[in-house]
Amino acid sequence: MMVLYSLGIDTGFYGEAVKGKLTVHRGRVDDLTRTTHVSGGGETSARTAHITMLKVNGRHCEYRGTVPLPLSEGEVVKFVGVDEQGLTQVWALTNESTGWRTSALSSNGLVVGCSIGILVIGVLMAILIAVFFAFFFLPLAIFPLGIGAAAVYLTSKHLSKLSRVKMMSERAHGLLNHS
Repeated sequence: MMVLYSLGIDTGFYGEAVKGKLTVHRGRVDDLTRTTHVSGGGETSARTAHITMLKVNGRHCEYRGTVPLPLSEGEVVKFVGVDEQGLTQVWALTNESTGWRTSALSSNGLVVGCSIGILVIGVLMAILIAVFFAFFFLPLAIFPLGIGAAAVYLTSKHLSKLSRVKMMSERAHGLLNHS
């Protein structure tokens, strides 16, 4: 297997801890399988991930995205991924046979804006409830303040994960474009 180029990083693959190097590979697609994973519930909160498993020059690879990869067996691809326990997580891919390529993840302004908006409203409500409880029994004021602090922590953790995934995608696509 020929590694064309690598870049050391320390970040996560969709939030999971991964320490590795972004590496660029090129080869012919074999053993192509596709599946779809639906998570969440209800009509508006379901999320669909299209998972493509493939081999490139004997290397087992996995790509997860919002759309299925338009690939066929025998086509030549160039991709950037992180090797993790015998499986390469693909972050950017170009189908050299057809010219199709993945695009870098963009920040979802709606998700970030809603997260921050809900956080602000939640913290303000926690403060108001704490002040209200403080008039009756002071120790009760600690509970809503704790909930507000937990909301701040969890939201900042979520926004940090989104930022890491976006950064990883941008680096992988930049590496793919310049290799």
